[in-house]
Amino acid sequence: MHELSIAQKIIEIIESKAKQNNFSKVSNAKLKIGKMAAFQKDQLEFCLNTFQKSEIIKEMNFDICEVPVKLLCNNCGNYFIDDRFNDYEFAHVYAHAPGLYIPLPCPQCKSKNISVISGSEIELTSIEGE
Repeated sequence: MHELSIAQKIIEIIESKAKQNNFSKVSNAKLKIGKMAAFQKDQLEFCLNTFQKSEIIKEMNFDICEVPVKLLCNNCGNYFIDDRFNDYEFAHVYAHAPGLYIPLPCPQCKSKNISVISGSEIELTSIEGE
């Protein structure tokens, strides 16, 4: 379960940012996590809550935004989504072997000259506190 290691790192970053901003308490943390990370939202939330031990983040809530795998056709400029990452098993394979991922051809012009625009990020976008 890679959600555990992701959660631990996220908590470390939140605590560090809270100290940098002189927060005595963090109330909310917003995360953007791409579908390529192949996390299971309920398991990630459970793991995040498991690591909420310090007083500064004890009562913090999480707002997790899932980011689809968005692709760009470098031939015709068409943007499209790789919905295969909605299948956890598919996403899980490529989370552990991203070099094996072959993007879909463009549905508009059939080109295979494709760039990944989003969907691989794991990002803390904001924290709110006092």
